[in-house]
Amino acid sequence: MAKKERLLSLDTLRGFDMFWIIGGDAVLLALIDLIGGKYARIMHTQFEHCEWNGFRFYDLIFPLFLFIVGVSMVFSLYKRKEKGEA
Repeated sequence: MAKKERLLSLDTLRGFDMFWIIGGDAVLLALIDLIGGKYARIMHTQFEHCEWNGFRFYDLIFPLFLFIVGVSMVFSLYKRKEKGEA
């Protein structure tokens, strides 16, 4: 069986996004609370849902996931077409 070619940058981005989806924010918030200080409070606000004040980091996690799915589909469909499956 031939080795499957993977796009490492896409896999890395997928892992980064999945970390946040499954609860990476809880880990980061615990670290921020442990560290404390002015900058920790600023970072803490970036990982909370809030009334509309503009984008925060937390608001971009799901759109990033949708972007990854879209990019992955292009590669998947191309491979299927090469094999004559599509």
